[in-house]
Amino acid sequence: MRRALVVAAVALGLTAPAAHAAYHPHLTVRVDPATPGAPAALAATVTQAPGESATQTERVRFPPAFGFNPQLSVSRCTPAQEQAAACPETSRIGTATAETIFGGFAGPVNLTTDFRFVVFLRGFAGLVEQRVSGYLLLQPDGSVDSVLDGLPNVSATRASVAFDSGARSVLLTPRRCGRYVLGAHFVSHSGETVDEDAPVEIGGCDTSPRIEAADVSPARLTGGRRRVRVSWRLAEPGSATVVEVQRIVPAGRFVRWRRELEMRASATAGANQLALALRRHGRPLAPSHYQIVLTTLSARGDPVDVSRLPLTVAG
Repeated sequence: MRRALVVAAVALGLTAPAAHAAYHPHLTVRVDPATPGAPAALAATVTQAPGESATQTERVRFPPAFGFNPQLSVSRCTPAQEQAAACPETSRIGTATAETIFGGFAGPVNLTTDFRFVVFLRGFAGLVEQRVSGYLLLQPDGSVDSVLDGLPNVSATRASVAFDSGARSVLLTPRRCGRYVLGAHFVSHSGETVDEDAPVEIGGCDTSPRIEAADVSPARLTGGRRRVRVSWRLAEPGSATVVEVQRIVPAGRFVRWRRELEMRASATAGANQLALALRRHGRPLAPSHYQIVLTTLSARGDPVDVSRLPLTVAG
């Protein structure tokens, strides 16, 4: 685009103003959906103040928690197609835009046979075209660098690359929720360098309410009703704790546990308790050996942990 933009500038009587603002590109990264293990859409946007030097090299490092999408399903742009600026739509993995001193440019991002990504930016109603090539570099620690080098010496106040989601997504989001920081390194055409961090929050993870401790008080008569107090402590919150009272009953030559009562109780992080009346269908439970079974459910409603507490109801 350097030659193309220079030609366009001369044709329009434009000249690029001398850089006078301090070089400080700012990076923001947006992931959608920002959930764990997703082939998400990812938009990286760089903004600069008018008058800053143009960026020559841009390197963004994704932490090792990000991975390559094994379900990536796009064709590849061949060298001949790339040279002819005729990469097929089936090789497109995203789009790019740029706001420059010469106006707006936009175009597709295509994946090549050698796993580079090539950007075709077009402006002036398609009369001017610029090809920008980048690549992904796997580091020894598992992190991945996205590199754009040899960018044209044209100031841009905003440049964005938006990678598609699903089968066109190159990367997977981290499998654990949390805050991940993408590090960026910029080099201007004047030799200035800037390091910038862009945080990404991954949320929507399921919880794991493990039972740290559980206890049941002896059965006692209160107001003419036999009651027990069940208490338990959870490491993380969940959607509910299922409380069952089971009685041991004969089953041929063996015995088995039969459910007598079931209810849902709290599942908050820390202490939980339940005052439980030992009655079934309005009648007190018969004297026997019982057990109270606590089953915690995650935020999504999946069973996580189980605790069994013995209980004897005397006559």
